[in-house]
Amino acid sequence: MVRQTFFTLTLLAGAGVVGQGAFGQDPASQSLAAAAKAAAADFQPGAAQRHAQAKAQLAAAMADLDRFLQTGAPQKAAGWKRYLQWNDLVATLQSDQPAPPALTQTLLDKLAAAHAGLELPPFVRLRKAIAQYASAAASGDDAQAKEQYTKTMNELAAALEAYERDPAAGDAALTIGRAVGWLAQHGQAAPLVAQIRQRYGQSNFFGSASRRFLAAGIEEPVDRVTGVRDNILGTDIYGTARMTGATTLVLNEHPTAASMSVVLSGMVSSNNVGYNGPVTIYSTGLTSVRGNKPLLMTADGLFGYPAGAACATSTNIYDICARCGLIERIAWRRAGEQQHEAEAIASQHAASRVAGQMNGEAARMIAEQNQRYVDKFRNPLVRRGEFPEAFVFSSTAERAALRMTQHASGLLAAPGAPPEWDAASDLSVRAHESVVTNFGQGLLGGYELTDLRLEALLRDDLETDVPDELRVTLPDGKLDPEKEPWSIIFAKELPVRARFQQGGLWMAIRADGFTRGEGDTPGKYRPAITELVEIAAAYKIEKTDRGATLRRDGDVQIRFPNRANPEQITIRDSAIVTFIRRKFRSLFKEEFVGEGITFKGRWARAGRLQLREIRSDNAWLALGWQMAQAAAPVAAAEPSAEPAAAGGGGE
Repeated sequence: MVRQTFFTLTLLAGAGVVGQGAFGQDPASQSLAAAAKAAAADFQPGAAQRHAQAKAQLAAAMADLDRFLQTGAPQKAAGWKRYLQWNDLVATLQSDQPAPPALTQTLLDKLAAAHAGLELPPFVRLRKAIAQYASAAASGDDAQAKEQYTKTMNELAAALEAYERDPAAGDAALTIGRAVGWLAQHGQAAPLVAQIRQRYGQSNFFGSASRRFLAAGIEEPVDRVTGVRDNILGTDIYGTARMTGATTLVLNEHPTAASMSVVLSGMVSSNNVGYNGPVTIYSTGLTSVRGNKPLLMTADGLFGYPAGAACATSTNIYDICARCGLIERIAWRRAGEQQHEAEAIASQHAASRVAGQMNGEAARMIAEQNQRYVDKFRNPLVRRGEFPEAFVFSSTAERAALRMTQHASGLLAAPGAPPEWDAASDLSVRAHESVVTNFGQGLLGGYELTDLRLEALLRDDLETDVPDELRVTLPDGKLDPEKEPWSIIFAKELPVRARFQQGGLWMAIRADGFTRGEGDTPGKYRPAITELVEIAAAYKIEKTDRGATLRRDGDVQIRFPNRANPEQITIRDSAIVTFIRRKFRSLFKEEFVGEGITFKGRWARAGRLQLREIRSDNAWLALGWQMAQAAAPVAAAEPSAEPAAAGGGGE
């Protein structure tokens, strides 16, 4: 599910919408290349110590998980240990030899699987400890590391110089990231690694939504009829009540969460009959209502605080009936004497009911939103170790915002601040090209995407027409016998790349293999390419009166990066390259037309949001949409070379 979501978002980055930031060379960044050169002769031996430390951390993580499992049912603990091959882990701790790489990879795959519970801290700590152990085991001895160290530092210094000159130099960023990953794995140049990560590990995705847009999915009129059953001063009251009013969204200032309140304002009119012994009381009531349900969105999900409500009730007794006149006169007198007290009690009871109804309705909405966010986004990423290092919501009186930093092993994040915001946009995005690369590394690396999965992705996730070239099923759901099966195995390293430069977009998919046709084993496809291949397309952004168009610049490009001449296509390659290009022409279409975006569910009420802003430069993509009633022409800069929703309550 998470892989499909990321692949969907990657395609949307090129299809659904169609800044320039100021990057200076500060003194701290200029010194990094010099620091790398100075550290080139400062290799620190210690492979044995790093391996021993990683082994100790693994033992501690296992003990931690063991204690956690003992708090549950014995059969569940035994099941988890079987699943995690506990005996193999114990044997690893007892052995003087490193565990086989196949074992550690199997365990890492199991800990990243889509099983509820693996996102809990004891399992996450074990996954991290196994990854650290595997990294230490693969780092080799000091003699091997020393030779590679000098080469790595020289490459790092050159790449830092290039990146300091041009922070949009994507290839230099990749070289720096690989070098930093290697140094961290081998425990070398720790101060330099920390400085580079601090300088070039800044947030690489920003989102912002206006109060007006959020309100479109939350604010609504209230008109409901409910039954009344109460007891006030010994009188049992029955009747019906009708509330009319509306809910309003209020955003609150908060630096580390999206803080909001759903405010209910309305009036309740009621028609009641009260019974107190032999007396029957007929009355009407009018209650003013104001309720408040606070909500908070954080990286952990959506949370609600208890609702509060204030009500003021006034009543009008228009008839009292009793079996005799004396009792009736006494009842009228007592009703008059107790009216103010009865109204105060009725106000308290109404406030309690309103708060309870707001809590109940919000609880259903919170559960629904968290099922989407926590179960389908957060927890799967946590299990895989790919949840962003920073995922920070914030809010002001006018906007709610998200700031995200997505790192990956051996990859950098953003080198600086994003382009400035367009305050007039109701929905805005600022994405650095590293967020595509880094998420792709963690979610798609080594993943096999079959023709069937791709068709389902386009049809079900993107909800778009599937091109005939990519359609492999018939209308009845059966496989089309005329279509040759195929799949792509994403590269373990850099499976997806993006460049946002000079008013255009460049997207690439990299694969370690490509299959075509049925293999010897049923259900397995036959290998057609077993080397690294890159499939890319470049797009130009063209403004239109209604939005923007992405127009492909030339044909889909096929390269073999590991060859001496990556552009060379041999006669032997010709057939499969033609096959790949034909398939991916349908994915990287000649033209993507963007005329705004629409939402489903509550936010369908926002209507179609018109594209107001689109800029691609200096490795940043800046997008902004505006609700139709205030839409303005698209602005494009010249290049330099869930919301949360809550229902209202009622009496």
